Parts: sequence; C-alpha cells; structure tokens
Amino acid sequence: MLYFCKEILYILKTRIFLLLLFTISIAQSFAQNNPNAIADTLNSKLNQIDQKINNAVIKMEESRSPNNKDSIPIFDSLHGKLTIIVRSLKNTSGNVNIALYNNYKAFANHSKPFKGAVIKPTALTCTIIFDSVPKGVYSIAAFHDEDKNGILATNQMNIPTEGYCFSNNIGTTFGPPDYNQIKFYYSGKNKTLILFMTYFKFPK
Repeated sequence: MLYFCKEILYILKTRIFLLLLFTISIAQSFAQNNPNAIADTLNSKLNQIDQKINNAVIKMEESRSPNNKDSIPIFDSLHGKLTIIVRSLKNTSGNVNIALYNNYKAFANHSKPFKGAVIKPTALTCTIIFDSVPKGVYSIAAFHDEDKNGILATNQMNIPTEGYCFSNNIGTTFGPPDYNQIKFYYSGKNKTLILFMTYFKFPK
C-alpha cells in the first residue's frame, strides 16, 4: 500500500510539473496583449492543482486503515467538532488569534480562513472549538497577539516577536512554514489537537 501511494504521488507530481510548464508557455504567448494573463492563468491552475492534491491525500488517508472507523467517514456529508488546545502561553496578555484554513491559497495569501477565532486567555492554556467541520485537508495558524493589533509582530529581520504556532507543531523562524508539513487530514469526526505556542528566544 505504501509503495502504491508513493507511485500515485510521483505520478501526480510529474503531471503537476508538466502542467505548470505548459501553462507558463501558453501564458507567455499572449501576455503582451494582457499583462494580467500570466497571473490569472497560474492562479486558476494552482487552484485546480491544490484541489487534486487534497483529494489525493484524502483518498490515501481513507485507504491506509480500512478497518479503522476513525479513518473512514460513514457519510460523505459528515461534519464534526474540531477542538484545538493551545498551550505554553507565556502570559495572559492580549488575545490568541487562530485560523483554520481548508486550502493552500488562503493560507499563503493570509486571506479569510475557513474558520477563525479570537480568544482572550485567562490561563496559560486556552481552548478553541470549531463546530460543523467537514472532512478534508486543513491547516492551522495561531499567534499570541499580546498588543491586540491583529498582526503578528516581527522585528527588522522578520523574526516574530510574539508567540506563534502551526498545526502538527511545525516550527519556523523566517517566514511561513512549508504548507505540506502543517496540513493534516480530518475525517469529519470529533477530534482534539494540541498546539504549543512558540516564542523566539533572542540571544542576550
């Protein structure tokens, strides 16, 4: 099964690469008449590629454990409760902002998430519950908005000066993490995730 899944991913990656090359060559041929042609065409193709990747991940996850009821939704329209526990806050100042994304484009562009929440922490651990979440591939980004301005504060080197965390507890210092590392499959059944807030320690 693992070998089969790798073969599927290899074929999918090859088709995606060829599709991008074809798209770029076609877009360049009429870019002079329409300056926005390349950007519009690539955005459209990226959306299609993102959906194909997500569908492939869902199929592989569902076939990985055919006897595990938690891996296979009973109904296609199954929606569940996703509980997110954020731990290791260094204080209770400000808010904890959390976003649940269901596609790469929204995550990469910092656009409106599928679901989001702003929580005023009363302890060094806080809990956020998202109801009616359908099965699919998701990612989570959260940060400790100590100054309550709605933006993750960074210094001149683009290093966060406020706490942050991502799904799968993937850490990063410069810029956003690799989307493939933070995305996860959600079966549509009630699930709890634990994230640990990270604060960059500047050398003294």
